[in-house]
Amino acid sequence: MKKKLAGISAAALTFLAVAETANAFNIEVWIDPATWEVLGWQGDVGQTVLNFYDKLASHQDQFGNWHYRYFTAGFFDNAVIEDFYTLQVITTLDFCNNIFYIDRSAKTAYECAQGYYPCDGAGNGVNGEVKFGNSLENGDFVIGGHFISCGNWDGSAYFYSYQWDNGWCGVNGKHTSIPPDYNGIFWGFNNVYQLKVLAGPATLYGPTTSGGPDQSISVLPGYYGYWNEWHDSFANGWWTVSSQ
Repeated sequence: MKKKLAGISAAALTFLAVAETANAFNIEVWIDPATWEVLGWQGDVGQTVLNFYDKLASHQDQFGNWHYRYFTAGFFDNAVIEDFYTLQVITTLDFCNNIFYIDRSAKTAYECAQGYYPCDGAGNGVNGEVKFGNSLENGDFVIGGHFISCGNWDGSAYFYSYQWDNGWCGVNGKHTSIPPDYNGIFWGFNNVYQLKVLAGPATLYGPTTSGGPDQSISVLPGYYGYWNEWHDSFANGWWTVSSQ
């Protein structure tokens, strides 16, 4: 559901004009102010895109309480969050870099940066387009796309995860040799909690067992690479290669 540029608020136009002078790519995201559900968006034509929005990740804390995040991602530098009905700017996320999430209970939006614990090298978002996203059972959000660095970490090309507590921290080392959509594979979980990531020929990188060293795994033509859910035993590793 898109609106014409003529309907954009003066505040949003000012923000976009300033950002444009810095050669930044911008999107407006319109939310219902009562629920913070995304109702529509508009970006720079031919320069920005949203590949998904309001994708849910949930997490149960140690007290049994459930918490929810709604992720939006694509290709953009800045996001302007506006009231869908009045077009008034509610908040802006300057250089959130292709991904952010909304906490509807707090009624606000956040950049994807480092988590609760300090870590070196962390930064906002990723440095290229986010094409896919799926949440894991523990609330971690796994992404794939045309980026080579997440949170300014090395070893995070094309495939990475934003951990519920740690953000981009502590997940250094898992990535793939090609983008997930290079051979026409689109993400989805199978019935044993494995995320179908890509088709061969490709190489998968990262720990093969829980706590194990980083290793590489070849995916031959005709085979597929899967990332296993966090709650599995990982007896066969985090990555699985299958002909199915």
